[in-house]
Parts: sequence; structure tokens; C-alpha cells
Amino acid sequence: MSIVMKTDRKPRKLVCLSCSQEVFAKVTSKVTQEFRGETFNVSTEVMKCSHCGWETIGPGQLNTLRVATADAYRTKHGLLMSDEIRAIRGKLGMSQRDFAAHLKVGEASIPRWESHTVQEAIYDRAIRQAADGKIVLERAETGETFELEFNSGCMSYEVQDPLGPEGLIVGSSDTPEYGLFKDLQFSHPALAQWEQYCAQQQGCDEAGLISE
Repeated sequence: MSIVMKTDRKPRKLVCLSCSQEVFAKVTSKVTQEFRGETFNVSTEVMKCSHCGWETIGPGQLNTLRVATADAYRTKHGLLMSDEIRAIRGKLGMSQRDFAAHLKVGEASIPRWESHTVQEAIYDRAIRQAADGKIVLERAETGETFELEFNSGCMSYEVQDPLGPEGLIVGSSDTPEYGLFKDLQFSHPALAQWEQYCAQQQGCDEAGLISE
């Protein structure tokens, strides 16, 4: 014999801590938040007492406040906002899982970045690169990103500073960056063409291009 117990739980009513009234209205208000050692005044939805004007965060409003606070931080530091990341993924037609694989990050990172977890600068740049149609091939522990580009019949390899605007072009074979690519050349399928160029004994020119 099984016994099924039913409970009729009614949602808890908000009670004003200032005047003890229970009538509230949803309004948009400024809320002061501390985030990563900085102070932000963010606009968010709150519950306001209709009698005395006391305000509080109501049921279902906490996550909205978190996203607003994270986006305020992102705006100040020049990072993509949560809805911008979501829009880029949508433009590429990718699911969160596919986008994570494309960026070579953990699957849980994407829903977090599209909410109230702030992405690091290196991942912000990778997302921007994805929006521009570039493919990140490898990412070293030190933060560099590696891209393979074809320009006018030439193949170029580039080491990019994740926080810099330009990046560092691979030059002659005696540079550390060139050696780093030699170590990577067989670690990714897209770099297989490098082997063909090496077999033909073709070297880099001054611009870092391997010409035909």
C-alpha cells in the first residue's frame, strides 16, 4: 500500500520590513552592488512597497540582478555582455555545446557566460574571433591563440597576444615562436599542410608567410 501526501503550499507573501504592509508593485530601481572589489549602481527590477516605498528583491529577481551587475562590470572593462555572447552564438547557428567545442572550452562555460559569470579577457577575444569567422586552432597554457589563415595563395601562422590588438607574426626559424609552431604542427589536423611545405623545403619570408 502506498500513501500519497498532498501539500498545498501557497507562495509566501512579501512583508514590508518598514511598515509591515503586504502590497507591493514591480518597479525598476537603482541597486548598489559590490562585484570583484568594485561598486556598481545597476538598474534592475525590484518589489516596492505601495504604502511606504521600501524596496527589496523579490522572488525570481535575484538572477536578473546578478546578470545586470555582471554586465555593468563587462561594460566598464570592455567585455562582451551576456546578450551579445548569446547573439554571436545565435548568428553562428550553434548550440551551447557546439559553441563550447568551437571555442575549446568546457560545455558549462557558455551558459555561465550568457548569464552572470564574467568571461576572462582571453575568452572574450576568442568569442570575438568566432564572430569574425576565425577559427582558433590551439590555445597554449600561456594564453596565446593560434590561427591558420590563407592569403593570396600563401599560408601564414600567427601567434596572437590575447590582450594585445595586433598579435605577433611568426618570423624566421630561429625565433621562439617558430619553434612553438614546430611543436604544434602535428598536434592539430588543420596544421597537416605545414608538413607538406616542410617536405618541399620552403621557408618563411620576412612577413612570416610560407610561399608557394
